Amino acid sequence: MVNNRWFLSLFLILWLLPVCVWATEVSSLPLSASRTVLSLGESLALRLELDADEAEALDLRPLERDFTLGGRRQSTQMRLENGQLSRRQRLELQLWPKRAGLLEIPALCQGKRCSAALRIEVREQPQENSAAEVLLEVEPLPAQVPQQAQLLYRVRLLSRVPLLQARLSEPQPEGVECRLVPLGEERRFELQREGWRYEVIERGYALFPQQAGLLRLPPLVLEAQLAAEATAIDPLDPFAGLTTARAGRLLRRQTPALQVEVTAPVAGPGAWLPAQGLRLEDDWQQAAPLLRVGEPASRKLVLRVAGLPADQLPELLLGEMPGSRLYADQPQRSELAGPQGLSAVLEQQLALVPTVAGPLVVPEIRLPWWDVATQQWREAVVPALSLTVAPAAEPTATLAAPPPEVSKGVSGPTAAAGEDAALAPPQIVEPATDQAARQTAAMAAAAPPATVPAAQVRLWRLLALFCAAGWLLTLVLVVWRRRRGARPQPAAATEQTRPALLRQQVLTAARRNDARASRQALQRWAQSLFPTCPAPLERLLKEGSAELHQASAELDRALYAPPATDWEGQGLLDAVRDWQAPAAERPQHELLPPLYPPRPAAAPDPRR
Repeated sequence: MVNNRWFLSLFLILWLLPVCVWATEVSSLPLSASRTVLSLGESLALRLELDADEAEALDLRPLERDFTLGGRRQSTQMRLENGQLSRRQRLELQLWPKRAGLLEIPALCQGKRCSAALRIEVREQPQENSAAEVLLEVEPLPAQVPQQAQLLYRVRLLSRVPLLQARLSEPQPEGVECRLVPLGEERRFELQREGWRYEVIERGYALFPQQAGLLRLPPLVLEAQLAAEATAIDPLDPFAGLTTARAGRLLRRQTPALQVEVTAPVAGPGAWLPAQGLRLEDDWQQAAPLLRVGEPASRKLVLRVAGLPADQLPELLLGEMPGSRLYADQPQRSELAGPQGLSAVLEQQLALVPTVAGPLVVPEIRLPWWDVATQQWREAVVPALSLTVAPAAEPTATLAAPPPEVSKGVSGPTAAAGEDAALAPPQIVEPATDQAARQTAAMAAAAPPATVPAAQVRLWRLLALFCAAGWLLTLVLVVWRRRRGARPQPAAATEQTRPALLRQQVLTAARRNDARASRQALQRWAQSLFPTCPAPLERLLKEGSAELHQASAELDRALYAPPATDWEGQGLLDAVRDWQAPAAERPQHELLPPLYPPRPAAAPDPRR
């Protein structure tokens, strides 16, 4: 009986030995989760221990069915056991559940080793109107918006707990071509909701759809880390108050996806100009100018539009005005981003030169535009003006020559005519300036020659001789310099040094932290670099570095975005200092000479 038991035990040991060896070779991967119950929008940390000596990579694709992979951290640990060195790798993955319900983390395999499946319970995300710690909201959008009209998109982050490493994605419009303009810096304020005090961060964007169709706005995603609750401070620890906030759990919030229908332009009396408000101003309407033949009069027209960018404003077209010449400067455009959206201004400077005296009618200016609020066409009108042009001012030189004297012994009609000529003032027959000049020359020729003293004649002769001698000396110097091969090129030198001087002006203005002077100097420098380009500053920012583009955007926000803030020019200073023009488009005179110019060939030694 004892022998039978001994044989049975030996048989069981021999039968279980291969199973133990197989179980050792095919051991499971250690896997654990930081939490098994969470709400939708929160994350969990998945921890695995891998064998760093195995070459097979871990396949994470099964996780992408129910989870979104976030951050990833890994560390390697080395151990010396029984005289053998082993390396273990710890991997920590951040997972965001895609839906609510009972989810499963499938088995993950590395070579022959696999982990066990793990069940995760995901609950529905709390409603936004509840007293949640962190809320992410967007303002409702209209169902329809006209093409090229402004669409305001505001997003607010409400938090009543401290956040660490918060990141909010930017809007990415889809469906139709759309222009996105940030409305200045983000706003920060506080509000009360359901008895809780929230700190609010608001961002605003202006969208300008350029095509008709369906505009889709995907959800904005917020990823943040809550600060851990503060622990009791040890009074004996001198460094207890210097420690920073400890990181707590991770959370994720997202806004709902939105859709807006973009309608096509409505046919009307003019070009398509959708705006929320439009005003046309004329300085001649407040105070009419005094016009005179040959003298220019300045006129300023200002177009103010709410809800459109500056490059979308049309130029003001003026009608014909017979009896005058009109000169128009290049219109100046500017725009301002505020909480209510984008507003733009166009300023047009005009110079009017009358050529005929008499009445002058300045025609009216009409600008049709589409009112987005009332959904109808409207028209901005500058009324016509009726002005009177005075004759040209009489030259003072026509009165300098004295009238001819009449002899005392002469009588009759000749004497009477002489008296009338002496009493009658000179008159201008035609109002044109050239006719007045001809009449003045005729009167001067008809006047009797005046007697000039001999001393004055001698003085003029000496001055004439001195001028002639100076002219001859200049001619001799020019010929002498040409023979020597010296060709002064002041214009070329100025052209060569102009971009460098203007660039130095940008650096100087940036060092002084003068935003307006830096903007003007940057515009002049870009014009000198690309004189034939219609938009030199845009081309400079396009070909420049990302730092230059960011510095220019910060400069624009400091100038035009409310509220006004102090501008630091260090970013623009570094970007302009590091900027280099492409060699293919750099002027020839700006290319630097070689560092080591080739040396001339040495003359052969006659002694050899």
